[in-house]
Amino acid sequence: MNYVDCFRALARQRTDQVVITSAGNSSQAWWEVTRDTEASFYLDASMGLSTMFASGLALAQPTLRIWAFMGDGEMGLGARTPSRVAVAAWKWGAYLGDEGMKNGIRVKTSSFARFHPNTLLTKSKAVGHYVNSIMASREARTAGYDEALLLDVDGYVSEASGENIFIVSDGVVKTTPLPTILAGITRHAILRILGDLGYAVREERFTRDEVYLADESFFTGTAAEVTPIRELDRRIIGSGSRGPITEKIQGAFFDIVHGRNPKYRSWLTPVETQNVAALRA
Repeated sequence: MNYVDCFRALARQRTDQVVITSAGNSSQAWWEVTRDTEASFYLDASMGLSTMFASGLALAQPTLRIWAFMGDGEMGLGARTPSRVAVAAWKWGAYLGDEGMKNGIRVKTSSFARFHPNTLLTKSKAVGHYVNSIMASREARTAGYDEALLLDVDGYVSEASGENIFIVSDGVVKTTPLPTILAGITRHAILRILGDLGYAVREERFTRDEVYLADESFFTGTAAEVTPIRELDRRIIGSGSRGPITEKIQGAFFDIVHGRNPKYRSWLTPVETQNVAALRA
């Protein structure tokens, strides 16, 4: 089909969705996500809200995603259009696979570097930022790996396409510092859990070969939760499976998320759900 045929086909279509927006034209949109179990994990930190009303989908333990974006109106990079907000809920399993959650995943160092903090604002989940992540992720998956690891512009380890990274060496846990990474909410939670469990934790730069030589390594993220890394660039990390500290952190994290540890009850926000039919009545 040539371009003329494509435009003719599009002309015959109708849509109720507004597609001519600043968000679609120049990526002026931001998002945040949280997973729901019996309650929503770290909802206040994720969305800046004290309560969340999950409606429209009668799902057990859904993932909630909130978008704030520039709506329809004036076009162009300097456009100042009205802000819009959208909420979606869907069922989402283990992001990097159930097998990966248990036995670890295979990771490839990306040829794409994480952008410099003076290039883009690294602290926000702006949709345009994720082009960098998409390219790295597709490169890794095309090569047969589960995920990509990006280095910063100086060659130090930064983060994965959608996760923060931790390594364990001689009982000491390291994670990359904030300047070139997104300060993940799950990362923040894991740092707190590690401290409460008495582990020595350092936020400092480290190189790719330190990951190769680590006893354990794992990713953290809202979607990935706590996912072990068994291999980087075909090099086996530690025993080549989930390490004992990673397993302990996973257990502590899921106990908190599922409300089984009252010490961290303040991290959870009860979510009220209603039947779809009742909402539409």
